[in-house]
Amino acid sequence: MVINDNEVQPVSDFNILVVKATKGTLSPIYVWGHENGVAGAPSVKVAFAHVNLGAENDTDPCNCLGDLYQWGRKKDGHQVRTSASYPTNDTSAESGIATAADLDVNGQIAEGNAREGKFIKQTDYPMSWRPINNPSMVGLWGDNTTETSANYNQARGTADPCPTGWKVPSQKQWSAIYQGNQTNGAPEASTSGSTWTKQGKFTSNGGGSTSGYKVADALYLPTAGYRHLSWGSLHAASQYGDYWSSTIHSSSHTTYKLYFYNNTVLPGDFGDRANAYVVRCVPE
Repeated sequence: MVINDNEVQPVSDFNILVVKATKGTLSPIYVWGHENGVAGAPSVKVAFAHVNLGAENDTDPCNCLGDLYQWGRKKDGHQVRTSASYPTNDTSAESGIATAADLDVNGQIAEGNAREGKFIKQTDYPMSWRPINNPSMVGLWGDNTTETSANYNQARGTADPCPTGWKVPSQKQWSAIYQGNQTNGAPEASTSGSTWTKQGKFTSNGGGSTSGYKVADALYLPTAGYRHLSWGSLHAASQYGDYWSSTIHSSSHTTYKLYFYNNTVLPGDFGDRANAYVVRCVPE
Protein backbone atom coordinates (compact mmCIF):
# COMPACT_ATOMS: atom_id res chain seq x y z
CA MET A 1 0.00 0.00 0.00
CA VAL A 2 1.04 3.62 -0.52
CA ILE A 3 0.88 6.02 2.43
CA ASN A 4 1.71 9.70 2.70
CA ASP A 5 1.29 9.95 -1.09
CA ASN A 6 4.54 8.19 -1.95
CA GLU A 7 5.74 5.83 0.78
CA VAL A 8 5.20 2.14 0.02
CA GLN A 9 4.66 -0.29 2.90
CA PRO A 10 3.44 -3.92 2.95
CA VAL A 11 -0.16 -4.51 3.98
CA SER A 12 1.04 -7.07 6.55
CA ASP A 13 2.51 -4.23 8.64
CA PHE A 14 -1.00 -3.13 9.66
CA ASN A 15 -3.47 -4.89 11.97
CA ILE A 16 -6.37 -3.63 9.87
CA LEU A 17 -6.45 -1.70 6.63
CA VAL A 18 -9.31 0.63 5.73
CA VAL A 19 -9.22 2.03 2.23
CA LYS A 20 -10.79 5.45 1.71
CA ALA A 21 -14.24 4.95 0.23
CA THR A 22 -15.61 6.96 -2.67
CA LYS A 23 -19.34 7.61 -2.58
CA GLY A 24 -21.14 5.43 -5.09
CA THR A 25 -18.53 2.65 -5.25
CA LEU A 26 -17.38 -0.23 -3.07
CA SER A 27 -14.02 -0.09 -1.27
CA PRO A 28 -12.25 -2.94 0.57
CA ILE A 29 -11.64 -3.18 4.30
CA TYR A 30 -8.98 -5.72 5.29
CA VAL A 31 -9.24 -7.53 8.63
CA TRP A 32 -7.71 -10.69 10.09
CA GLY A 33 -9.21 -14.07 9.26
CA HIS A 34 -8.33 -17.77 9.30
CA GLU A 35 -6.59 -18.76 6.06
CA ASN A 36 -9.07 -20.43 3.68
CA GLY A 37 -11.70 -20.29 6.42
CA VAL A 38 -10.20 -23.29 8.21
CA ALA A 39 -10.33 -23.40 12.01
CA GLY A 40 -6.86 -23.20 13.54
CA ALA A 41 -5.24 -22.04 10.30
CA PRO A 42 -2.88 -19.04 10.44
CA SER A 43 -4.43 -15.59 10.35
CA VAL A 44 -4.22 -13.71 7.05
CA LYS A 45 -5.74 -10.52 5.69
CA VAL A 46 -9.33 -10.94 4.45
CA ALA A 47 -11.15 -8.21 2.51
CA PHE A 48 -14.84 -7.29 2.47
CA ALA A 49 -16.64 -4.30 0.94
CA HIS A 50 -17.04 -1.36 3.29
CA VAL A 51 -20.88 -1.43 3.09
CA ASN A 52 -23.65 -3.81 2.09
CA LEU A 53 -24.46 -3.95 -1.61
CA GLY A 54 -26.95 -1.19 -2.36
CA ALA A 55 -25.64 1.15 0.36
CA GLU A 56 -22.81 2.62 -1.71
CA ASN A 57 -24.41 6.08 -1.71
CA ASP A 58 -25.30 6.13 1.99
CA THR A 59 -23.10 8.23 4.25
CA ASP A 60 -24.90 7.69 7.56
CA PRO A 61 -23.64 4.40 9.10
CA CYS A 62 -27.03 3.84 10.73
CA ASN A 63 -28.69 3.79 7.29
CA CYS A 64 -26.15 1.62 5.44
CA LEU A 65 -28.45 -1.40 5.32
CA GLY A 66 -28.34 -2.14 1.60
CA ASP A 67 -30.62 -4.08 -0.70
CA LEU A 68 -32.30 -7.47 -0.14
CA TYR A 69 -31.72 -10.21 -2.73
CA GLN A 70 -33.42 -13.51 -3.39
CA TRP A 71 -30.57 -15.99 -3.82
CA GLY A 72 -29.40 -16.47 -7.39
CA ARG A 73 -31.19 -13.43 -8.83
CA LYS A 74 -29.44 -10.61 -10.63
CA LYS A 75 -29.94 -6.94 -9.85
CA ASP A 76 -33.22 -6.31 -11.68
CA GLY A 77 -35.09 -4.10 -9.20
CA HIS A 78 -36.50 -6.88 -7.01
CA GLN A 79 -33.76 -6.18 -4.47
CA VAL A 80 -35.03 -2.71 -3.56
CA ARG A 81 -36.55 -2.85 -0.08
CA THR A 82 -39.74 -1.23 -1.30
CA SER A 83 -40.11 -3.15 -4.56
CA ALA A 84 -43.51 -4.60 -5.40
CA SER A 85 -44.23 -8.23 -4.59
CA TYR A 86 -45.57 -10.87 -6.95
CA PRO A 87 -48.41 -11.86 -7.10
CA THR A 88 -49.91 -8.86 -5.31
CA ASN A 89 -48.94 -7.36 -1.97
CA ASP A 90 -47.11 -7.67 1.35
CA THR A 91 -50.11 -8.49 3.51
CA SER A 92 -50.95 -12.09 2.61
CA ALA A 93 -49.10 -15.36 2.05
CA GLU A 94 -49.11 -16.23 -1.64
CA SER A 95 -47.01 -18.18 -4.14
CA GLY A 96 -45.80 -16.68 -7.39
CA ILE A 97 -42.94 -19.09 -8.13
CA ALA A 98 -41.65 -18.80 -11.66
CA THR A 99 -41.74 -21.74 -14.06
CA ALA A 100 -39.16 -22.62 -16.68
CA ALA A 101 -41.28 -20.74 -19.23
CA ASP A 102 -40.88 -17.54 -17.18
CA LEU A 103 -37.07 -17.63 -17.38
CA ASP A 104 -34.60 -16.45 -19.99
CA VAL A 105 -31.62 -18.42 -21.30
CA ASN A 106 -29.58 -17.32 -18.29
CA GLY A 107 -32.03 -18.72 -15.79
CA GLN A 108 -33.33 -15.29 -14.75
CA ILE A 109 -36.83 -13.82 -14.94
CA ALA A 110 -37.39 -12.99 -18.60
CA GLU A 111 -37.72 -9.39 -19.70
CA GLY A 112 -41.37 -8.35 -19.76
CA ASN A 113 -42.49 -11.18 -17.47
CA ALA A 114 -44.92 -10.11 -14.73
CA ARG A 115 -42.35 -11.13 -12.09
CA GLU A 116 -39.53 -9.02 -13.49
CA GLY A 117 -38.18 -6.57 -10.92
CA LYS A 118 -40.51 -7.85 -8.19
CA PHE A 119 -40.02 -9.87 -5.03
CA ILE A 120 -41.41 -13.33 -5.87
CA LYS A 121 -43.42 -14.84 -3.02
CA GLN A 122 -43.38 -18.57 -2.31
CA THR A 123 -45.37 -20.74 0.09
CA ASP A 124 -44.62 -24.24 -1.21
CA TYR A 125 -41.67 -26.64 -1.00
CA PRO A 126 -39.01 -26.19 -2.21
CA MET A 127 -38.86 -22.59 -0.99
CA SER A 128 -37.25 -21.08 -4.08
CA TRP A 129 -38.33 -18.21 -6.32
CA ARG A 130 -37.91 -20.45 -9.38
CA PRO A 131 -37.40 -24.17 -10.14
CA ILE A 132 -34.19 -25.41 -8.55
CA ASN A 133 -33.27 -27.81 -11.35
CA ASN A 134 -35.15 -26.79 -14.50
CA PRO A 135 -33.06 -25.14 -15.74
CA SER A 136 -30.22 -25.71 -13.32
CA MET A 137 -29.25 -23.02 -10.80
CA VAL A 138 -25.60 -24.08 -11.12
CA GLY A 139 -23.31 -21.11 -11.48
CA LEU A 140 -25.83 -18.33 -10.79
CA TRP A 141 -23.89 -17.31 -7.68
CA GLY A 142 -20.63 -19.15 -7.01
CA ASP A 143 -19.44 -22.48 -8.36
CA ASN A 144 -22.13 -24.84 -6.99
CA THR A 145 -19.88 -26.57 -4.45
CA THR A 146 -21.63 -27.72 -1.26
CA GLU A 147 -20.46 -27.79 2.35
CA THR A 148 -18.60 -31.08 1.92
CA SER A 149 -16.46 -29.83 -0.95
CA ALA A 150 -16.98 -26.07 -0.92
CA ASN A 151 -14.25 -23.86 -2.31
CA TYR A 152 -13.06 -20.89 -0.28
CA ASN A 153 -12.50 -18.61 -3.27
CA GLN A 154 -15.41 -19.37 -5.58
CA ALA A 155 -15.73 -18.08 -9.12
CA ARG A 156 -18.07 -15.17 -9.77
CA GLY A 157 -21.47 -16.48 -10.87
CA THR A 158 -23.29 -15.60 -14.07
CA ALA A 159 -25.97 -13.66 -12.17
CA ASP A 160 -23.75 -12.28 -9.41
CA PRO A 161 -25.22 -8.89 -8.39
CA CYS A 162 -21.93 -7.39 -7.19
CA PRO A 163 -20.23 -4.83 -9.46
CA THR A 164 -17.29 -5.74 -11.69
CA GLY A 165 -14.30 -6.81 -9.62
CA TRP A 166 -16.48 -8.02 -6.74
CA LYS A 167 -18.53 -11.14 -5.97
CA VAL A 168 -20.74 -12.79 -3.35
CA PRO A 169 -18.53 -14.35 -0.62
CA SER A 170 -18.41 -18.08 0.08
CA GLN A 171 -19.45 -19.56 3.42
CA LYS A 172 -15.78 -20.14 4.21
CA GLN A 173 -14.97 -16.48 3.60
CA TRP A 174 -17.57 -15.58 6.24
CA SER A 175 -16.29 -18.17 8.69
CA ALA A 176 -12.71 -16.98 8.15
CA ILE A 177 -13.32 -13.83 10.17
CA TYR A 178 -14.90 -15.72 13.07
CA GLN A 179 -13.73 -19.21 14.17
CA GLY A 180 -13.28 -20.97 10.84
CA ASN A 181 -15.29 -23.92 9.52
CA GLN A 182 -19.00 -23.71 10.51
CA THR A 183 -18.50 -23.14 14.23
CA ASN A 184 -21.15 -21.02 15.95
CA GLY A 185 -20.82 -19.16 19.24
CA ALA A 186 -20.66 -15.92 21.15
CA PRO A 187 -19.10 -12.90 19.43
CA GLU A 188 -16.21 -12.82 21.91
CA ALA A 189 -15.33 -16.40 20.92
CA SER A 190 -13.78 -15.26 17.64
CA THR A 191 -10.37 -16.86 17.06
CA SER A 192 -9.62 -15.16 13.75
CA GLY A 193 -7.61 -12.28 15.18
CA SER A 194 -10.55 -9.94 14.53
CA THR A 195 -12.73 -9.02 17.51
CA TRP A 196 -16.53 -8.90 17.24
CA THR A 197 -18.03 -6.00 19.19
CA LYS A 198 -21.78 -5.64 19.69
CA GLN A 199 -23.42 -2.36 18.71
CA GLY A 200 -26.98 -1.39 19.66
CA LYS A 201 -29.83 -3.16 21.43
CA PHE A 202 -30.74 -6.00 19.03
CA THR A 203 -34.44 -5.56 19.75
CA SER A 204 -37.49 -5.50 17.50
CA ASN A 205 -37.67 -2.12 15.74
CA GLY A 206 -34.44 -1.20 17.55
CA GLY A 207 -35.88 1.78 19.32
CA GLY A 208 -35.20 3.78 16.19
CA SER A 209 -31.59 2.68 15.85
CA THR A 210 -29.66 0.00 14.01
CA SER A 211 -27.81 -2.81 15.78
CA GLY A 212 -24.92 -4.88 14.50
CA TYR A 213 -21.33 -5.96 15.03
CA LYS A 214 -18.04 -4.21 14.44
CA VAL A 215 -15.39 -6.64 13.25
CA ALA A 216 -11.88 -5.54 14.23
CA ASP A 217 -13.32 -2.07 14.97
CA ALA A 218 -13.36 -1.50 11.21
CA LEU A 219 -15.92 -3.66 9.40
CA TYR A 220 -19.50 -2.87 10.42
CA LEU A 221 -22.19 -5.50 9.81
CA PRO A 222 -25.64 -4.06 10.57
CA THR A 223 -28.80 -6.00 11.42
CA ALA A 224 -30.31 -5.22 8.04
CA GLY A 225 -33.38 -7.46 8.25
CA TYR A 226 -34.87 -9.55 5.45
CA ARG A 227 -37.99 -9.97 3.30
CA HIS A 228 -40.13 -12.95 4.22
CA LEU A 229 -40.51 -15.51 1.44
CA SER A 230 -44.28 -15.98 1.61
CA TRP A 231 -45.38 -12.48 2.66
CA GLY A 232 -42.84 -10.17 1.03
CA SER A 233 -42.82 -7.96 4.09
CA LEU A 234 -39.71 -6.69 5.87
CA HIS A 235 -38.74 -8.48 9.09
CA ALA A 236 -36.20 -8.19 11.89
CA ALA A 237 -34.38 -5.00 10.91
CA SER A 238 -32.38 -3.93 13.99
CA GLN A 239 -32.76 -7.43 15.47
CA TYR A 240 -31.15 -10.02 13.14
CA GLY A 241 -28.41 -10.00 10.52
CA ASP A 242 -28.64 -12.38 7.53
CA TYR A 243 -25.90 -12.21 4.87
CA TRP A 244 -25.94 -14.48 1.83
CA SER A 245 -23.00 -16.61 0.76
CA SER A 246 -22.41 -18.28 -2.61
CA THR A 247 -22.13 -21.76 -1.05
CA ILE A 248 -25.16 -23.98 -1.57
CA HIS A 249 -26.39 -26.47 1.02
CA SER A 250 -26.75 -30.17 0.28
CA SER A 251 -30.53 -29.87 0.76
CA SER A 252 -30.50 -28.36 -2.78
CA HIS A 253 -33.05 -25.62 -2.08
CA THR A 254 -31.15 -23.76 0.66
CA THR A 255 -27.91 -21.79 0.72
CA TYR A 256 -25.45 -20.92 3.47
CA LYS A 257 -25.49 -17.50 5.07
CA LEU A 258 -23.97 -15.63 7.96
CA TYR A 259 -26.63 -15.16 10.64
CA PHE A 260 -26.21 -13.22 13.87
CA TYR A 261 -28.28 -11.78 16.65
CA ASN A 262 -27.76 -10.63 20.23
CA ASN A 263 -24.66 -12.44 21.58
CA THR A 264 -24.60 -15.18 18.89
CA VAL A 265 -22.77 -15.54 15.56
CA LEU A 266 -23.61 -18.37 13.13
CA PRO A 267 -21.47 -18.43 9.96
CA GLY A 268 -22.80 -21.91 9.10
CA ASP A 269 -26.49 -21.06 9.04
CA PHE A 270 -28.55 -21.55 5.87
CA GLY A 271 -31.79 -20.18 4.45
CA ASP A 272 -34.43 -20.75 1.80
CA ARG A 273 -33.62 -19.07 -1.51
CA ALA A 274 -36.98 -17.32 -1.74
CA ASN A 275 -36.11 -15.20 1.32
CA ALA A 276 -34.32 -11.96 0.49
CA TYR A 277 -31.17 -11.20 2.50
CA VAL A 278 -28.39 -8.67 2.18
CA VAL A 279 -25.15 -9.17 0.23
CA ARG A 280 -21.70 -7.99 1.38
CA CYS A 281 -19.36 -8.35 -1.59
CA VAL A 282 -15.72 -9.45 -1.52
CA PRO A 283 -13.01 -8.62 -4.09
CA GLU A 284 -13.04 -10.99 -7.05
